[in-house]
Amino acid sequence: VTPPAGCTLSGANYVCNITNDLAAGETATPLVFNGQVAVASTSDVTVQASVDNADKLDFNATNDTATATVEVTEGTDIFVESKTRAPSGQLLVGDQVTFTIDAGYSGDAPGPVILTDDVPANYEIVSVASSGSLTCADTNGTQTVSCTSPGTGSAGANQPLGTVTIVANVVGTDANGVQNTASIAFAPGNPQTEAVTDNNTGSDSPVNIREPVVDLAARKTG
Repeated sequence: VTPPAGCTLSGANYVCNITNDLAAGETATPLVFNGQVAVASTSDVTVQASVDNADKLDFNATNDTATATVEVTEGTDIFVESKTRAPSGQLLVGDQVTFTIDAGYSGDAPGPVILTDDVPANYEIVSVASSGSLTCADTNGTQTVSCTSPGTGSAGANQPLGTVTIVANVVGTDANGVQNTASIAFAPGNPQTEAVTDNNTGSDSPVNIREPVVDLAARKTG
């Protein structure tokens, strides 16, 4: 949960102090809390809020408490959490780079998913390794890295599916900023519906790739 400014966690409750005076009939600025649902589907989340006037007697205490209930329905959000490249700066032909891709989900266990990375032709894949529930197939000399996960696990927020590490040699130049993008999707036959789609891809930062340059210098002594 991310509370609004001025609110602090005390035990299991958030306490928010409204310091400005309110005129009769005036409403305070709404307090907005942002949170990630971390319970299983078909459950309910009930939130209760109450107000207390520390300075003056409240002549009507019957409206000082309110509750709201949110019904948690089935669903899952699969995502590429991060995609990084090392080294992160400019590359030269002949360099070796490592791409690291982290994938996960929030909500119910997603079931079978596929993580795909079509590595640009500027790179020659040396090796592919995976951890967690992800298993990667042999690239068979192609530029496509394809990894699958059974997607079994517990419901919750930001649950990891695993990490894929791709080591590659730099073999081609690019002056326009080449990027390597990975994507995740439900496997064919998986009946799940994606809850959020704008986090299904991840890319490293654009990089210019150049040929190495040798700087020769002549010196004459006598």
